[in-house]
Amino acid sequence: MKKIFDLIISYKFVLIKIIYYEILYIFSGYKGNFFSIRNNVDSTDTIPCSYYFLSIIYKKIKDRNIRSFIDLGCGNGRVLYFFNKKLKINYVGVELFRNSYDNCLKIFKNSSNINIINKNFFDLNFKETNFDCYFLNDPLKRVEDHNKLIRSIISTQAEINKKALFILVNLTDGKYDIFRSCKLLYDYKINSRNIRIYSTQ
Repeated sequence: MKKIFDLIISYKFVLIKIIYYEILYIFSGYKGNFFSIRNNVDSTDTIPCSYYFLSIIYKKIKDRNIRSFIDLGCGNGRVLYFFNKKLKINYVGVELFRNSYDNCLKIFKNSSNINIINKNFFDLNFKETNFDCYFLNDPLKRVEDHNKLIRSIISTQAEINKKALFILVNLTDGKYDIFRSCKLLYDYKINSRNIRIYSTQ
């Protein structure tokens, strides 16, 4: 409960907008909220990205010719559900925890353009699964694990000479340094809550 309270406090200046967007989208048929406090050594808790943030992100990327999108740590599928309603492209969600993975399978069982994978990020072969857009809602606790993941993706994109976007939501301190070689396209911050969008080229 404390974590949810801290989350509300962090949004204090836009809390009315957050609530408005949540009500608007949920009553429009979008997914509701599912919080999972994991208490896991390596992974952060499953705290869904607000529809207010998702609507901002959508406006920034909708004209960028994205054909493939991966959500690294897709939780219960809220981000995939939102963007699939807006952009009919190919999606992959990667989720380590079995209960969230099973939930996503049920939600997207009739969506042929959405593939849900039950794996650790570090077991993925990014040479075989390169994407136009990578979405991360701070899934890894340790900065060194985060950097290892991002370094692997960026080096793979460079090898195949492919441009990619990184959409980063609520990353904690020290986790943006790895993106110094990328171009910052968008930066938005409210207290500890933030969005950044980078391009690899």
